[in-house]
Amino acid sequence: MAKVIKYKFGAEEHLTCVTMPWNEANEEIAKKEAWGGEYEICDDREAPTPAEKIAELKENLQATDYKVIKCSECQLLGEELPYDVEELHAQRQALRDQINELEKTNE
Repeated sequence: MAKVIKYKFGAEEHLTCVTMPWNEANEEIAKKEAWGGEYEICDDREAPTPAEKIAELKENLQATDYKVIKCSECQLLGEELPYDVEELHAQRQALRDQINELEKTNE
């Protein structure tokens, strides 16, 4: 992900938003031109759409499936559980809750 510099430039009544690739030279320009000397360096990626966020959350949920399976196997064999099941469940439920909320607002 590339970094960009964002700042406002111009007279107070007519400020223009400026975005340019980050490098040391551009940061020096921003320091000189930015209204009130304020600028920010940030990632150039826009915020994810609700559908992208849902997909990301589902991937995070699937990434912990193996822990649930491992706990089930250990329980069936009478062995000690390798993960804190209550904590695991709480984490996975939080992901499900976020997915459900985003799906409601995405309809």
